[in-house]
Amino acid sequence: MKGFLKGILAYLVVISVALLISRNFFDYLSTIDLVDYIAYSGVLLVVLAGITFDGNNPANQDFLSLMIHRELVSRTNDFQDESNKVSFAVNVGLIGIFLLITSGVMAWHISK
Repeated sequence: MKGFLKGILAYLVVISVALLISRNFFDYLSTIDLVDYIAYSGVLLVVLAGITFDGNNPANQDFLSLMIHRELVSRTNDFQDESNKVSFAVNVGLIGIFLLITSGVMAWHISK
């Protein structure tokens, strides 16, 4: 349990720093209100977690990309790869949900 919480905390710190740096260095992102920026970032992280968790299944691809996929990828994922993928997806998804809740609380507090 401690390892799980440390992992989420590490992901939260890294993602927060990346969001702060991107907001400070890109003029377009700095014009977005902070509450909206946090909400958009949360949605982006939840979508990223869903895509990562779902993976690169052939059912998600059309037949042209499927042919390319067969040519480029010649190995199957082992148990450790699947475990790492699920762990990453869960951590990023939880941080995305946390950011959505944070933006909701901020918007509610501002409107009071």
